[in-house]
Amino acid sequence: MNHPSATTINTDVPEDATESSGSHREILHFVGPRAAAYTVVTPGTARQDEGTASRSSRAWSTGWHWPAFLWTVPWMFYRKMYSGGIILIVLPVFLDHILPGALFLGSGFLIAVACGLFARTWYAEHADRRIEKAYREFEDPNVRLAYIEHAGGVSVAGAVFGFLTQVATLSVVILDLLPIERL
Repeated sequence: MNHPSATTINTDVPEDATESSGSHREILHFVGPRAAAYTVVTPGTARQDEGTASRSSRAWSTGWHWPAFLWTVPWMFYRKMYSGGIILIVLPVFLDHILPGALFLGSGFLIAVACGLFARTWYAEHADRRIEKAYREFEDPNVRLAYIEHAGGVSVAGAVFGFLTQVATLSVVILDLLPIERL
């Protein structure tokens, strides 16, 4: 599934792609912009029999991911990983509530490092789940591909929401640490 040394993808997949290259085309349609940063095409990567997408049939790149490290929550929402984004909003607030100042004691940094290390893996698993769902729910290849494109890709509005939420969360934590007299 992971191919650590590869970081590029062959995007020259013909429209009338064969069964063996179908999963590559689906990944390209799911990932959308910057697909090369997330996927790698290796020989022998093929969809399994009966038309179901198989996690073992796809090759994903691994490694450090700067956008996920620097802009953790906005990146999650940008890549339509809403559940993970919500968890990453709630987790630092929860940790800061249990241990005031935890965000500045390193929990925020550790979360960002974890995202930098595992972002591509999390995104690959997210994509695999959505592509497998498309195969379960849609028999028509055109409808399936339309679903994959809609489920994947990016959300600029999500990135803006994630950014504003991350700024608001940090503001609350910073205000909580400041010695302000409360009425």
